[in-house]
Amino acid sequence: MTNLIILTIIFVFSTFFSQLFKKKIEETVIFSVLIIILVLYICGLFSILNIGWYFICALSLFFLFFLLRNYKNFKPKLLLTYGFIFIIITTSISLVSHKYRVVTTFDEFNHWFLAVKNMYINNELFTSSNSNVLSKDYTPTSTIFHYFWMKPSPNFNESLVFISMNFFIFSLIASPLSIFKKNQWKQALLAGFFLFLIPLTLYDYIYTGAYVDGLMGLIFAYILYLYFIKKPDKFNLFSIFLALIILTLTKMTGIIFSMAVVIIIIIDIIFFNKTKK
Repeated sequence: MTNLIILTIIFVFSTFFSQLFKKKIEETVIFSVLIIILVLYICGLFSILNIGWYFICALSLFFLFFLLRNYKNFKPKLLLTYGFIFIIITTSISLVSHKYRVVTTFDEFNHWFLAVKNMYINNELFTSSNSNVLSKDYTPTSTIFHYFWMKPSPNFNESLVFISMNFFIFSLIASPLSIFKKNQWKQALLAGFFLFLIPLTLYDYIYTGAYVDGLMGLIFAYILYLYFIKKPDKFNLFSIFLALIILTLTKMTGIIFSMAVVIIIIIDIIFFNKTKK
């Protein structure tokens, strides 16, 4: 039931933004994830994570009402996409494969899972004084999304951390599939295969752990993809801005990644006079 509740909220968010910005849903899934994390982070700064979660639920109901009220303008083609199929398939596999998983590595148990458990119990960021997490200098981005996923569960469930991390990753790597048109199913299939495989070859624990190193690399690549491949419209520019914030808050080294992205963009603008069609 917990997974169903969370996936429904994200689906409503993604569908709303898809119809609002006229974007394919695989582009707005990660956008929705980043928005949710940022909202909860801001609430966490004021120690009101609990209120933040219910605020997101209320927003999803508002978005659903808006979609139903404007059903005549609804564009189903924005949902019937290869990227969305990719997210459905990979998430389904994750739900099955991680259903009974528990944490087995010391670092995950000692920090990442303990941080999420503290947030789940206290409804505060794990950096608060009520937390018994030792390493409070870590930034809380990924744990915030785990908290969001865990919140409707009646008990702390370690498998939900793995599932939520997988979904975060899948939403990132599905976004580039938006470039394929309806008749390009072969290219989309091949691209989906490689998008799934490449992160695995670069970081062994990308789909089986809660470490954020691989996640940071994917956010970094996602920002560069938006800047160099996509058109610089308001949605994509805001997506870059959101991703930069979340990347900075993912881990202390995320600041370095963010600085590297900014430097790359500045160099491109100054020396290559970047313009897009």
